[in-house]
Amino acid sequence: MDKKRSVGVTIFGWLYILLSICGFITLIAAILEWQGMLYIFAMLGQILLFLSMGIGLLKLREWARKLVVYLNIIVVLLFITRTLWLYVFTPESPLFPIGIRAIFTIAPILLLIIYFFTRPKIKALFSPSKPTS
Repeated sequence: MDKKRSVGVTIFGWLYILLSICGFITLIAAILEWQGMLYIFAMLGQILLFLSMGIGLLKLREWARKLVVYLNIIVVLLFITRTLWLYVFTPESPLFPIGIRAIFTIAPILLLIIYFFTRPKIKALFSPSKPTS
């Protein structure tokens, strides 16, 4: 019997696919305005990562669930360390208030995503099913 995807997993899967489409549009704009090869390759990597995560989530692949969790942990840590770095070394930087807003707005959303994908019920959805004989 096939496992039924939860509504939340479906929403997150399509959200990551939508983010990859938005990234593709941004990539086209970056190419047209020539933002540099490093930026273009980084955007291409992000597009492929989000697209594979979205498809993996929709297919209930364990690697996609883990990738979502690990990637969000890394992003939250980067938000915090970058903001602390700005505060310690350049408190007058105009980027510091943006970092503070990111910690208090985006980081909680990412933490909720981490919580969602680490719940036992969701983990069980992604675990390989054992064939019954």
